[in-house]
Amino acid sequence: ILYRRLAEATPDDSAAYLGWGDCLYRQADVAGAVRAWQAGRESAPSGRLPLGLRLAGGLVELGRLDEAAQELQGVDEALEQLTTERGLQRRDALNASRDLMAAKLALAQQRPQEAIGLLQRVATTAKRQAEERPDESMAYQAWLLLGQTQLQLKQWQDAVSCFQRALQVVPHSAVARLGAARAWLALGREDQALEICEQAVQRAAAPSDLWRILARLQLDRQLRLPPTDRQWDAVQQTLEQAQFAVPDAWELQLAQAQMLLAKDGPVAVGEAMEILLATEEAHPNVLPLWLNLVFVYENLGRPDDADRALARVQTLAKNPLQSRAWRAALLGLRGQYDEASRLLEAGDLEVTEPSSLWLPRARLLLAYQKGIAREVHDALLSLVDAQ
Repeated sequence: ILYRRLAEATPDDSAAYLGWGDCLYRQADVAGAVRAWQAGRESAPSGRLPLGLRLAGGLVELGRLDEAAQELQGVDEALEQLTTERGLQRRDALNASRDLMAAKLALAQQRPQEAIGLLQRVATTAKRQAEERPDESMAYQAWLLLGQTQLQLKQWQDAVSCFQRALQVVPHSAVARLGAARAWLALGREDQALEICEQAVQRAAAPSDLWRILARLQLDRQLRLPPTDRQWDAVQQTLEQAQFAVPDAWELQLAQAQMLLAKDGPVAVGEAMEILLATEEAHPNVLPLWLNLVFVYENLGRPDDADRALARVQTLAKNPLQSRAWRAALLGLRGQYDEASRLLEAGDLEVTEPSSLWLPRARLLLAYQKGIAREVHDALLSLVDAQ
């Protein structure tokens, strides 16, 4: 309110509009922030550069990409006009800001390689301003965006490196730790992912996904041990903390049921089923839950419930190849290999991108289920070719 009143009283003061928009942005009112910055650009020409940069970023977040591109063009023109000594001193920082916004626009327009080049330049050349907090620095933002981009491109090791560089700038960054944990998981390095998650949740307001990953990792680590070596106290404590932090997370309910079954055996089936059925009722339209339930129920020795979960998958899955792959996997788990093979080889469904990998993946899983090395080899090569 103070900044808005200041802008109304001194409409040629660009700082008032910047502050007004920044306050709205921090309140997650991106559209309101954009309107404030647009008003400032029209009323206070002296703030064209900082206002234009803010506007470009806000417009990208709102999905107004053509307008964002126009704003960046105006920023480029304004940068060319910086000829005073003070303007030239600010030019490096403004160029870095411009490259950061251009990278965000490129990512929104599905041009990741262009964005990577821009972000690498920002990350390695941007100098932190004295008044900036580390988590607002351009270098930190660039490393974070680079890591997220590498995750999308499945360049897992590069993603780890980028998130580690972000943590050098902001050691307490939960977002960077979450990204690094996901990258380590994709690399099969569960111990590193677990260590990162355990460090991150010690701080307040850890992202909900960190709790989900941590609970899953701790459970999986115990399940890999011989039954006589398993220690469940830490898993139970983590699940309790995670459920307090993220009370509606179906992943945590699923992990709770699986822990009970692994810890107490057949006597826990009744209690586990109560948890699973309550989770079904709370999340009837969450496809990943039902995908998991198919095999949880089958492994519980409840084939009717597994079939019921599979029917729900077929209803929810937008891609019929996905539900077909799941049905083939269930048939393979039951030892019905010929029926699973016929299902996967049926040519009645059109295979299009990005759905084309479901069938090769399902064939590879079926080969593993059958335990025939030659089929595993051929299915793995087919999957590589498909990718």
